[in-house]
Amino acid sequence: VREAWPGCLGEVYDSGNCSSSYAIAAATSLSSRFCMADNGKYNGLRLSPQQVISCDKQSKGCEGGGVDSVWGYIERRGLCPEKCLPFAGPAKAECKTECEESQKLKAISHCLLDVEEKEIKREIFNRGPVVAPIYLQDDFLVYEGGIYTPTRYSKPQIGANGKSLIHAVTLVGWGKSEGTRYWIIANSWGTSWGENGYARVAIGSIVDEDYIILGSPATEEAIQEQAR
Repeated sequence: VREAWPGCLGEVYDSGNCSSSYAIAAATSLSSRFCMADNGKYNGLRLSPQQVISCDKQSKGCEGGGVDSVWGYIERRGLCPEKCLPFAGPAKAECKTECEESQKLKAISHCLLDVEEKEIKREIFNRGPVVAPIYLQDDFLVYEGGIYTPTRYSKPQIGANGKSLIHAVTLVGWGKSEGTRYWIIANSWGTSWGENGYARVAIGSIVDEDYIILGSPATEEAIQEQAR
């Protein structure tokens, strides 16, 4: 996506000490999908994940949220542009903006892709980035580059509930190197992490490929088609 659609992916976020990957991945994916659906109108679009963090009562702000349930809010309320409610990270931001309600953009629908690898690639190629959960490993936290696969002594990160920590990322592409197939992901740990904020992750490793989520942008064409 970075090569084929310049202007459809902004710089990666740095969430800091704020568990907001669920909001960042959703906003990043939807922004890119608007941009790819109508590049002339939405080039450079950047929708606000902070709105979800500050305003969505079904989510827990910087304490996390649902990778899938967050889309219900985006369909109902829409997201305003980043400039209207800038990302605040761990700093608390109030749910208010001076931007007009008409500036918000919505997802017309969302769905779970439980399909083969090639279908996920086709979806990214034709319509744009998708959201994927990953199971965090300790060595992924210090990833610096190359194709990531968990090392022999890699350990899963465990939350307070005793279960593996799940983190949301945006799948923006794929590739193959020396026989290893990989996803290209946009993360939310700043540009000093990984490959300028991105990572190449071996397919079949930590990405949950059975739980890919896509949100369809409510473009004028999509709204008209839905009405028909």
